[in-house]
Amino acid sequence: MTAIECDCYMLEALMAIDTFGLILLNEDLEILKFSDGAEKIIGQKKEAVIGRSIREFIPFEYKTQHEKYISEFIDSDAETLKITRNHFIPLMTLNHELTKAEFTISKHRVSSGHFLYSVIIKDISDKIKLEEDVELSVTRLRSAINADEMTIFEIDYETQKISYFGIMEELFANADTPDKFKELIFQRLSKESAQKVYDAFNEHLKNKIPISLEMELLLDNNTSNWFNVYAEMLYDNYGKRIKFIGALKNITEGKIQQFKIEEGIKKAREAGEAKTKLLAAVSHEMRTPLNGIFGGLQQLELFNSNAKDNSHIGMIEKSAKRLLSVVDEILGIENIDENHEDIFAKEISIDEFCEKMVQQYDPYCKTKKLRFNIINNCEQYNINLNQHQLLLIVENLVQNAIKYTPKGSVNLVFDRNEKGLIIEIIDTGIGINSENLGIIMQTLENGDDSLPESFAGSGIGLIAAYRLICSMGGNLEIISIPNEGTNMRINLPAKFRVNTGNKVCHIQHNDANDEDDHVACVLIAEDNDTNQAVLKAFMEAMDIKTNIVENGLEALNAYIVGNYDFVLMDIKMPEMDGKEATQRIRHYEQVNNIPRRPIIAVTANALPHQMEEYLACGMDAVVTKPISASHLYQAIDDAMETCDDINNQAEKFAASA
Repeated sequence: MTAIECDCYMLEALMAIDTFGLILLNEDLEILKFSDGAEKIIGQKKEAVIGRSIREFIPFEYKTQHEKYISEFIDSDAETLKITRNHFIPLMTLNHELTKAEFTISKHRVSSGHFLYSVIIKDISDKIKLEEDVELSVTRLRSAINADEMTIFEIDYETQKISYFGIMEELFANADTPDKFKELIFQRLSKESAQKVYDAFNEHLKNKIPISLEMELLLDNNTSNWFNVYAEMLYDNYGKRIKFIGALKNITEGKIQQFKIEEGIKKAREAGEAKTKLLAAVSHEMRTPLNGIFGGLQQLELFNSNAKDNSHIGMIEKSAKRLLSVVDEILGIENIDENHEDIFAKEISIDEFCEKMVQQYDPYCKTKKLRFNIINNCEQYNINLNQHQLLLIVENLVQNAIKYTPKGSVNLVFDRNEKGLIIEIIDTGIGINSENLGIIMQTLENGDDSLPESFAGSGIGLIAAYRLICSMGGNLEIISIPNEGTNMRINLPAKFRVNTGNKVCHIQHNDANDEDDHVACVLIAEDNDTNQAVLKAFMEAMDIKTNIVENGLEALNAYIVGNYDFVLMDIKMPEMDGKEATQRIRHYEQVNNIPRRPIIAVTANALPHQMEEYLACGMDAVVTKPISASHLYQAIDDAMETCDDINNQAEKFAASA
């Protein structure tokens, strides 16, 4: 046995234990030896292959390529040819299946001068399949990443290499090291995003919190692309940085839509603010002349006992009240939309409220030959609600009921349960069929500004009432039968208190050193002649002395040198407005340790957020124009009680200190 044969047998013994095979070939490439491993790989027995050419096991489509490898090797001086993964040779098995194999062929010159060839063969079919599967998975991942407009990157700190693929590959083409990658990123980041990324990275290094943020990249065409970024650092067991991996997702389209929405919201808000200012201005301008009308009517009633019986005066008063109601309805809808907190809830006597309803609607119903009945199951109770809002709700619904009731009756019922106040308006009118009732309720619940054209006439009142009810946390139920009538049931959350007697206006001065016969004195700051005359008449009716000034600066100076029991302060005045004058008066009282005197805003500005401002600047109450004498007297009385409480608390604090 030659040395070559001995080597072959030794190799055969080693290769038989694994997926390796050994084949010994002569110069004509005929098989001389065929190991057990080769049998496993090719699937042929030794007896069937000895003496046959190795070429027989090469599939036809690969023969040309195979011959090229072998011919070049035989004609060369090279002693070894290795055919590996990139140039594998498929072998035909007994079952005509292909086995992908890796070859190492070596030349051996024997004593006769001829050559023998030893071939070590290894089956790499599984390996190739695995690599193909991995490559396919990478292709799929790349497709998914591109479809989702993402870029994945990985920085290897050991090799100082960076790899990435995705939509931003071209942008990062020159960033082949971590430093270049960092430099490129920060060159393209907007100023705000650069700071965010810098802070987030430092926070990540400090607390190991993964980076997750939005950033803006500035591209070469002067456009911006927005990305969601997620990244984190990987460490070895010793805390050494190994890799920094992350992903960027393009969110530019969504960001553009977000900016458009935000711009739309901004414009809508600006339009809403402009509308609010316009309504406030309209309200102010309408309330000022209305104040003159109401003031004149009330003066006639105060000083002329026969005035109440004058039908012309009644007609004027009724028309003025209706005009004011329309203004209040329009502003009421606006105020609900603004979602202002109700700070004007006060204790209301339900019994007195019912009396007002009788006085207001009984004459009107008699002209239509209708019965107007009020059933008050809460007469022994007071309730804490916004009286103005409650009045608007009841007025709007009662007026609709009377309007659509040609005969029979309209009943107004007040009741209570554990949740609050129940108000029912029950009529025997034309009613509403189920289809139209559904349209009405859907329109109201959708927040539309008007009912369908077929329901014109019940529009603004019903809408205003419904929105007020909702803003007060209540709900409205409507049950109606055509030609039989309608029942509107209002549920309002509220707290009840047993009525222990109604409050009576008791305007007093605050100076304890005055004599018993001292006449109360008021400082009136008002620049409108008509409003001055109205306020003066109301005060003189209560035997209260008046001093009238025309702006806030004069009011401040008069307050400092005078001795007033309270102040009636207009808001819009020349030189200095009522808010600033009030703030300066409060500062003067505090610095000089003077007891607080009531300041009541008397203004045509009726929006809730405006009233909040006036109370916040130091005023004690707000009365809106046109002025009701009874409301004004009650506001003065309440403001005096408030100031008394504040002054008493201040005295107790000073004594304890």
